Amino acid sequence: MAFALTAGAAAVPPPVTVTDEVGDAEDAPDIVTVVAASSSGAFTFRVVFSGAPALTPGVEVVSVLLDADRDETTGPDGFEHAVRADASGAHLEAWRDAVWEPVASAGLRSAYAPGVLSLAVPRAALGGSRATDFLVVASTGDLEVDGTADTAPELDQASIVLPTARRVDASLRPLPPRSGRSVALGPVQVVLSDGSRAPASIVVCSASVGGKALRSTGRCTWRLGRDAAGATLVVQVRAAWEGSQAPARTLRARVR
Repeated sequence: MAFALTAGAAAVPPPVTVTDEVGDAEDAPDIVTVVAASSSGAFTFRVVFSGAPALTPGVEVVSVLLDADRDETTGPDGFEHAVRADASGAHLEAWRDAVWEPVASAGLRSAYAPGVLSLAVPRAALGGSRATDFLVVASTGDLEVDGTADTAPELDQASIVLPTARRVDASLRPLPPRSGRSVALGPVQVVLSDGSRAPASIVVCSASVGGKALRSTGRCTWRLGRDAAGATLVVQVRAAWEGSQAPARTLRARVR
């Protein structure tokens, strides 16, 4: 059996954009928009502020509250993870035994340019979740004393949901395959649960002719024998997108 792994540029589902009223933050960093998305195994957040708050460590903090298990009982208001960010960087916390505790080696990425905070939270750090509810809170001072905050969205929370892989879409080139020549698997796409399509991020393939396995000569490419005419070429294709695997697809073609 021959295997080929190919890393495709996974299509990104449409981002979720949350807008917030300008000038409603009092002394806190004033959130204008939050753009949330999922790409390459991470949930990403781009928080845009009115003006360019310093996000001074120990004074101003941006918290991205996450409900990745979609369970209202596993943290305050259901949020069991929180990203804490300022101009110096960011870290991930988890709600454990009724307190927020830092998560070691979470693989978080962050960057702050004047007025724009960018964050990437690996889904693996959230238990591999394919969906999360989120709420962004930008605050100044101690909120339990006299601090102020701006939140987005203002009411309830927003969500990011990754579709799952439902079906493999693939074809052979050329068709019909010809004896003594090479045949290859064309670009592989995955049909997703929301009806959209995306290039497969991982592809595993194998081929046989007349029940005999073929040795791959390249990525999902095989050389047919000169005596293969009249036999049936069978190609098995397995594909995944963003960690979700679609059912295997079998392609068959008569060799000429």
